[in-house]
Amino acid sequence: MITQTQALTTLSYLLGENSVPTSSVLDSRKNFIQNTLNEIYRAYPWSFASANATLTFANGIATLPSDFDYQHKIYGYFYNGSTQTQLDEINIGDRDMYIQNQYKFWIEHVIDDTFMIKTKDTNYTTAVISYQTEVPTLSSTVSTPFNDANIIALGAKRYVKASENPDADISQDEALFQKRLNEVIGAVQVNRPLRKHRNVYYANNYRLGEN
Repeated sequence: MITQTQALTTLSYLLGENSVPTSSVLDSRKNFIQNTLNEIYRAYPWSFASANATLTFANGIATLPSDFDYQHKIYGYFYNGSTQTQLDEINIGDRDMYIQNQYKFWIEHVIDDTFMIKTKDTNYTTAVISYQTEVPTLSSTVSTPFNDANIIALGAKRYVKASENPDADISQDEALFQKRLNEVIGAVQVNRPLRKHRNVYYANNYRLGEN
């Protein structure tokens, strides 16, 4: 578990400093660390950020958990007694192409951080979903299960250099950050089973028709 304090310390070492500064640059560095963590969470559906929830539908509509991260794909199943039926997500623009008993759902943004999941299968009232949670906002007490402080610091270092000199060449820093992150992702992919029956778009957590 990595806290903001640990990430700040590692970042200072990468910048050649013996300790974390106490000046006004500290607030900007905290922001750069958080931005980097956001990138890391977007890059892969980490198992440590996954969660399950049981949703209750009314007329085919249910509210998604408040910590749901829209940038990743949802997997779901309808339950009716002992019967389990797989749900498949569709692009919201294709919702008129489907009817009841095709077991499709789409996601709609309601307001602020509230999202709803909708389906035309109104004969079901309960579904269990697997989803990715939002990125935690790091602090001295709030940590992240992503346990490589060096990668977080490498990413934040790019922002530090750019803030000090907008014309600075950060391509090498970017390349090193991406390399290290991809190494971790590659190790996870080798050691974890992939989901069955998913095409290349879903395997990479993209929604069809979206960038």
